[in-house]
Amino acid sequence: MRIPLLLRRSLAAIALVLYTYLIAEVCVRVLAPQPLIPRYVTRTPWGVRGNIPHAVYRHHTQEVNVEYRINGQGMRADRDFPMAKPEGTCRVAMIGDSFFVGYELDLKDTLAQQLEDHLKQAGYRVDVLNFAVSGFGTGEMIRTYERYIRKFDPDVVIFQWHHTDTNENLLSKLYILDGDRVVPTNADYLPSIALQDNLMKWRLYRFVADNSHFYSWVRERLALVLKLSRIKEGAQAIGGGISAARASDHTQQSKEEDERIAKEQQAASERYLGTLSGHMLKYAHDMVIGDGRAFMIVDIPRNNSRTEFESSW
Repeated sequence: MRIPLLLRRSLAAIALVLYTYLIAEVCVRVLAPQPLIPRYVTRTPWGVRGNIPHAVYRHHTQEVNVEYRINGQGMRADRDFPMAKPEGTCRVAMIGDSFFVGYELDLKDTLAQQLEDHLKQAGYRVDVLNFAVSGFGTGEMIRTYERYIRKFDPDVVIFQWHHTDTNENLLSKLYILDGDRVVPTNADYLPSIALQDNLMKWRLYRFVADNSHFYSWVRERLALVLKLSRIKEGAQAIGGGISAARASDHTQQSKEEDERIAKEQQAASERYLGTLSGHMLKYAHDMVIGDGRAFMIVDIPRNNSRTEFESSW
């Protein structure tokens, strides 16, 4: 029985693709091993990203091989917490990005677990709830507090700050400035989550995402290119009003003039984003304090080298 020509060509094409992928995988593993850091995130009812409930997965790097367990409420924890706070218990809610999630750390070594363990050793009845999600900016932290964290009635709320939050706040557009007021805008911010949710239904995709060095190499670089492109577009839009009259006669400008205008636009964008982020943190502070809770910010320092760090404040 002869195999139809179209089917033979299709099978040959599939075999070629698989062979090429296998060669690429071997080359990357040997020449440039990649950290395998899959992100198990999904959409939440409050319109931002969240950890996939009940997810169990691993992160592999040259330094570590750690397991991640997400409870049924989307927190990095090995148990669920009752919505109603137990009587006599102090609740601390932490919200941030991968630093608070504890990337490359076992659960016992995360900041949230260390805080809970030390407080319990000191004799306090305390639950530390870790709501952090990789990639979060200030806007997503605020939205998660407003729509979800409040339900757990925390006594203390700890927000994380990192210098990359200014760009995340630019991309999410969840809040903007109206004069000195922070105003909610977008109803949601779910970058590529629809695609992620569909892909995560397939066991083969999860296996590749968890184990393929070549896929990790492609994914991280593609994500970075797309993110930088969106940041550049957003920054240009913010700074675009500067020198608009001269920019309208762009063909007559010298290269030096173009560069000067670009620098002015970049500076204007940075000023706006710094001001926006500062006001958003104040907005979060006032909201949490208004709820009768204590508010704290943890500043994750900028690393200038492996041994030198400085605050971005």
